[in-house]
Amino acid sequence: ADYKSGVLSYLNPHKDRRASYVAGGWDDAEMMEKVISGFKAIGLWEEYHKDIFKTVAAVLHMGNINFTPDEDKCEVEAKSLPVVRLCGKLLQVDESKLAT
Repeated sequence: ADYKSGVLSYLNPHKDRRASYVAGGWDDAEMMEKVISGFKAIGLWEEYHKDIFKTVAAVLHMGNINFTPDEDKCEVEAKSLPVVRLCGKLLQVDESKLAT
């Protein structure tokens, strides 16, 4: 997965990177407007919308983190450290704590 280009393993788990999930009959822009309208209706939009989207983005990017398994522990693979850094920034968490 290439987080810089927006390819998220979480959304595209297939070996063929051109394949992706498609929900037919949905209008993404319309659905997004409904989500925003819902957040506004319950009073979350003004204060929390950035935090909500940062959290969703972090969860999606976390799907790109690979681990090296071991019998006693597992470690984040070195190639996944940029993703860990990004997730730490989005969640305002120390990246070293995310990587352990």
